[in-house]
Amino acid sequence: MDELAECLCCFGVYDKAVKNNRPLQVSKNKITNQEFNVNAVNEQMSRISQYKQSALHWNLSLIENSFVKIYKLALDSYEKISKYTGAKVHDRFKQEQYLAKIMSDFENFKNMSLTGSKGDSIRETQTSHGFEYLSDGVKATFQIKNYLGGTYYLTADEVIQTNDVYIIQESKNSTTGSLPNLSDIRDSLFKLILYSNLDTLHLDSKPVNFNSCLKLTGKKVSGSLVMPCDENSITHFLNNNQGNYTKKEAETLVKLNLEASRNKKLLIQISGNAP
Repeated sequence: MDELAECLCCFGVYDKAVKNNRPLQVSKNKITNQEFNVNAVNEQMSRISQYKQSALHWNLSLIENSFVKIYKLALDSYEKISKYTGAKVHDRFKQEQYLAKIMSDFENFKNMSLTGSKGDSIRETQTSHGFEYLSDGVKATFQIKNYLGGTYYLTADEVIQTNDVYIIQESKNSTTGSLPNLSDIRDSLFKLILYSNLDTLHLDSKPVNFNSCLKLTGKKVSGSLVMPCDENSITHFLNNNQGNYTKKEAETLVKLNLEASRNKKLLIQISGNAP
């Protein structure tokens, strides 16, 4: 999956070919030595070299916005090749039907995925997990739209209003250790990085100011730490909690501070369990 996501697609159209003159029956009415429209391919390669977003975003955009146009250009091109070579090509009407089926399958897949995410988000807002320390706000559902027009539904553990700022918060708690499970932290951090990079957030169609926060609570934690912060603050916090954090957990705190530093609307709060 990761390897596929890293591959950037490029669509091309054959605009030159010759008739296959081999005597074998299987070669009758076939073409060979097809050549791409080099200018069109080079133009896409140039755009790829300057593309700033992810490979996945490029591929989705290409399918969403260019696939039908390029497919029909290919059909036009094959008709021209057929005329000057005398070789027969596939029936255009059937190819148009095939194109319609491809796009229908694509839309069905997209709608099924979105419907599933919406259903999951609704169920999530109706559930409180005992191992999460939820006391600051209420659960909320987010309807997120991307640049390609897709709509996705996600939830946050809590939304807290502080003056005119809404804080989107994910909370993870450990009842036995000082830091929650690393996999739980990663799951929450993934969503919060997405939230922190939203262009705008609207409540009842009105734009609102917002931040995101990852709240991590644990047993026997002394004091609190809010990231991003300087290294001295982390050192001071760990000195006050000697014996509470393992070496690996201390390294995790340093990495969390780096994430908070690189996402301007993301805060990470470390503190003890509620009494």
